[in-house]
Amino acid sequence: MMSDHGIELGDSVRLKSGGPLMTYEGESHSTGDAICTWFDGTQRCQETFNHRAIEKADGPEAGPMTRVGR
Repeated sequence: MMSDHGIELGDSVRLKSGGPLMTYEGESHSTGDAICTWFDGTQRCQETFNHRAIEKADGPEAGPMTRVGR
């Protein structure tokens, strides 16, 4: 399902100001903000952001991540 902002559940997004790739998980029922998750090492992080602060990530860096080495 696509949000009113052109982002679908599971899309790779990032803050317009930069930062890690995140996964769009949906909208907060209370605020309407975007719920995004990402990993910091092995720690799963989740935060809400105003839709105007994020954009859909395009290009090869937005694809599935693979870990190389240990």
